[in-house]
Amino acid sequence: MGEDNRVTTDVVDVVKEVEETVKTKLVKVVNCARVHVRKGPSKRFESIYTVKAGRELLVEDFKKGEQWAKVHNSAGVEGYVMSEFLGD
Repeated sequence: MGEDNRVTTDVVDVVKEVEETVKTKLVKVVNCARVHVRKGPSKRFESIYTVKAGRELLVEDFKKGEQWAKVHNSAGVEGYVMSEFLGD
C-alpha cells in the first residue's frame, strides 16, 4: 500500500509540473497597448519588433512564474516577451 501511494504522488507531481509548463501555445498580448519583442530575456536586449494588444504570439517552453516567455510571431520571427503581457 505504501509503495502505491508513493507512485501515485510521483505521478501527480509530474502532471502538475507538465501543466505548469506551456509547450507551444497561442496567446494574446494583454495588459498593455503594445509590447516589445526582444532578442533575449531582458530589457537590456534590443527590441526586434512590437506587437499591439489583442494580437497573437506563439509561446514556447514557458514555465509559470518565469518573467520572460520565448515567442514566435506569425512570420516565425523568434524573440522574448515579458510574461505579464501575455494572456489567453
